[in-house]
Amino acid sequence: MAQPINKLSNLSISRAKCPPHKKDIFLFDGGGLVLRVRNNQTKYWLARLFINGKRCDRGIGIYPEISLQKARDIRDEYKALVLQGKDPKIEKEKQKFSASTNQSMTFGKMFDQAYAYKVKSWSEGHAKRTRLSFHKYLSKLKDLPLADISDTMVLEILEDVHKQAPSTTKKVKELISIVYQFAHEKRIYTGLNPTLTLRNNSLLKAPKAQHHKPLDPNDVGHFLYLLDSLKNATTKAFLYTVWNTGLRSNSLRQLRWSWIDKRDSAINIPREYVKPRTPFKCPLTPIALSMIESLRGIDKTYVFLGNNNKPISDRTPRIAYQKLLTTRISDGENMTIHGFRTTLNLVTTRSKKFSTEVIESQLTHAYAQQIRRVYLGNLDYFDERKELLNWYEEWGAKEKQRFIEDNGLVTNEAKIASGDLF
Repeated sequence: MAQPINKLSNLSISRAKCPPHKKDIFLFDGGGLVLRVRNNQTKYWLARLFINGKRCDRGIGIYPEISLQKARDIRDEYKALVLQGKDPKIEKEKQKFSASTNQSMTFGKMFDQAYAYKVKSWSEGHAKRTRLSFHKYLSKLKDLPLADISDTMVLEILEDVHKQAPSTTKKVKELISIVYQFAHEKRIYTGLNPTLTLRNNSLLKAPKAQHHKPLDPNDVGHFLYLLDSLKNATTKAFLYTVWNTGLRSNSLRQLRWSWIDKRDSAINIPREYVKPRTPFKCPLTPIALSMIESLRGIDKTYVFLGNNNKPISDRTPRIAYQKLLTTRISDGENMTIHGFRTTLNLVTTRSKKFSTEVIESQLTHAYAQQIRRVYLGNLDYFDERKELLNWYEEWGAKEKQRFIEDNGLVTNEAKIASGDLF
């Protein structure tokens, strides 16, 4: 049976009072219209609605500023919105802020605001790449009001980006979207985000993944033997550490002396230098720690010092590695330092001595980190990972010794026949 409506009258409303001992009372007009009377005798209209199966009270206004009849009309409007799958509260906010939309705000000014806010949570590298992408690809939008930028304009820009760097196309689109999202969040601009219509555009499909060629486990002994011949102590220590730990090159290049924990023989890497963005404690094996400590005194801040008092560049160890392998191991020019991670994964997995969770945790794979946080809390497998890296180091030493014996070489006479390369 339908509930009666229009039960209240102006007289009953004017006489309604909340007893001093109560916080508030509610008077029901029917059809979802409710009058809330506070103990200070202030009266508020509410619309009691059911949105997605849940009861939701949505404010209408203060009585008598909103009359009984006006409240009923607004209630009916709210109910009509609910039938359309809309939340009256959200629609009200949209209307409120659309009137105050800043039509003159330019994309460049909005980018600067968004960048200043977001950069606090970004790594130094990501911040630099974002700023560079803006100047390189989005200069055409800089002086245009947000309201004047269409999806057609954005598509033209993305087409140009795709011609230059296909893998960057989606990132540029996301950067544009970030600017508009920030403008919406700050209620500076509430108009259309021109990237929304481009979600399924073929330009944004990820290019075929280019997998980093790993160092073949059968060549590890040869590599470590050749590494002994490297004259540059910094590059030598860097290559050995990244091989042994499986850390990403970008994380290790930034290594500070303040991150070294000699007591635990570990590196404490802050979240902004780790992918995904969570602090990571990486064990150090005896040899890796010894090679790192041999560099102490070169610089007060950075372990692996490059040029201009900055960390070693990505290019320096990469070129050294490729040159080293090309000397004796075929296809060296196509090898990447990142491939060390695959090598560590292959060798330790094949050994069947370590669980997948321990291996994935050492490689800081995003999926593994998420699973660990959800199901295992703060468990980081540090002791297990330390055992893994020590075993890996010992395995590498045996492989190197096997290579030396198989080729009739002597450790202290290990040299590259073609002479000094570095």
